[in-house]
Amino acid sequence: MKKCLGSLIVCLAVAAMIGCGRSPDTEAPAADAQTAAASATSAAPKPSHASYSLQWVSNDIPSTMSVGKTVPVKVGVKNTGDWPWNDPFAANPSKPDGTYAVRLCYSWVGTDGKPLAANAVRGELNAPVPPGGTANFTLQVTAPKTPGSYQLQVDLVEELVFFFSAKGNEKLTVPVTVQ
Repeated sequence: MKKCLGSLIVCLAVAAMIGCGRSPDTEAPAADAQTAAASATSAAPKPSHASYSLQWVSNDIPSTMSVGKTVPVKVGVKNTGDWPWNDPFAANPSKPDGTYAVRLCYSWVGTDGKPLAANAVRGELNAPVPPGGTANFTLQVTAPKTPGSYQLQVDLVEELVFFFSAKGNEKLTVPVTVQ
């Protein structure tokens, strides 16, 4: 009796899949053109061999900043990799908190080459950036509290995964005098 019941359940499951227009080993088709269009604009999953490749395109980092002052800085960066960079929503739609999103971050380095205390300030994407696309970030940068010569280093990070510099990319490094 148990054997017959198990076979009946399997047959019903296969019949239900066939009745829905799909075989057990295929994916469900898009419901309509709107769903298909939404799928085309949402970010695709990152390949297991993902290339964390980028090209710094532009920036308006000032050469001089006032001690402790925060200024908005714009940075353009091109995705030269093979996967879309996700914004917070596309990276984790059920909880768009930024986990796995690609963000811009910065740090200060003194003339001795030692980094100053790290900060958690991030620049956000507004939409996924496909391979070949360019992202334009705005980042709120706060100058060190001690006057001197510094380097502002800018990097991309896939939150909770990797800094792009850890994957062989150069950080954007700009000398800044803080007065």
